[in-house]
Amino acid sequence: MTPPTNPNLDLVSVAIALLGVASIAPEAAQIIGPYAVIFFGALLGASFAASRREPASRWAAVWFMAKIVGLTLVITVPCAQLIATAYPNAEVRWTLGPVAIVLAGIGNAWPKVAAWFLGLVRGIVERWASTTNPRGPNNPPNGG
Repeated sequence: MTPPTNPNLDLVSVAIALLGVASIAPEAAQIIGPYAVIFFGALLGASFAASRREPASRWAAVWFMAKIVGLTLVITVPCAQLIATAYPNAEVRWTLGPVAIVLAGIGNAWPKVAAWFLGLVRGIVERWASTTNPRGPNNPPNGG
């Protein structure tokens, strides 16, 4: 039997292999592996977000980290799938870790991210409107 020419060494495959070594059933490792990558990526990103916060009690920091990691566990897979849809060469498995780190790293700055995103959408719509209506809003076609 010849060895595979291109072994799959993405983080998810490594996590699955490590979980398999840890006596977890291969079927369970297939499910737990991707979420282990997301969890550790979320912890890393949340630690960056926590470092930007004002010092607080330990329980406040634990609660903050739990909120961020929980949110990241929920939204990472859909975001990674959107990226894979937009970029066909990007496999979902390869994007899980980086997406988790970025999403968790945002921390409590989601309102700023939403404002930036809405500004981006507004700019796109304004450019689209100016190309579809060359006369502009101040120059209607019937003169009034």
